[in-house]
Amino acid sequence: MLKLIIRILLQTLVILYVFPLLGGISFHGNFYVACALAIFFCVLLAFIQMIATFVCAIWTISTFGLALLILIPLRILFFWFLPTASLILISFLLPSILTISNWFSAAAVALMFLMIGLITRDHKN
Repeated sequence: MLKLIIRILLQTLVILYVFPLLGGISFHGNFYVACALAIFFCVLLAFIQMIATFVCAIWTISTFGLALLILIPLRILFFWFLPTASLILISFLLPSILTISNWFSAAAVALMFLMIGLITRDHKN
């Protein structure tokens, strides 16, 4: 639980202090809005990953495992895509709070969020 709180606080700090430094991303809000945005990002990313896992499992089962020849290299090369897509979706859903003008800036922030997630993840699972 403590690692989750630390993750959300670190993502909040990234939203508050790194977003203004990057070109193409603008955030309009205070600490509480940034904290809510970080929580919304975590929930949305978990939901998107659950849907992607379900689709990949169905595709793998329906092709008797041959889809893994495509899915594994795609996962290795495009590990940044799901967090980037969730940030773009958040900016589409909440344009008055977060505006992202290009995919490169969203991918840079998504990589930062991935590093925060790797540092603060639970190693028990």
